[in-house]
Amino acid sequence: MGQLGNAGGARHPARVVRVLGNTRLVIDRGAADVDVGDRFVIYALSAEEVRHPQTGESLGQLEVFKGTGKVLHAQETMSIVESDRIPGRRIIRRNPTWLFNSPFREGVEEVTNEEPLPFEDPRAGDYARPI
Repeated sequence: MGQLGNAGGARHPARVVRVLGNTRLVIDRGAADVDVGDRFVIYALSAEEVRHPQTGESLGQLEVFKGTGKVLHAQETMSIVESDRIPGRRIIRRNPTWLFNSPFREGVEEVTNEEPLPFEDPRAGDYARPI
């Protein structure tokens, strides 16, 4: 990982500076701070503080999860992060027809989708923390 993983590295947390689509974002960290393949969690902060119900003490703002992603490309001062959440595979079982196969044997077909899941409502100003 770039300097983000080191004490005294870049400021935390990184910020989303541009949304390129539902699956790609630009963050304000460049090649000196991140490496291609580094992973980030993308999140926003809730508008209101969360308070403990008994003591009334502030617990801070809730991090609203928007997704995870990997650095695809790092420039000097910014990087492109693409969603890396892939939906799970589905297994479909089908009984073959009586004419062609035994009725007691099932056909199995695996269906996978390699397209990443989109970030959830990504916006400029969201936060990005290395994971």
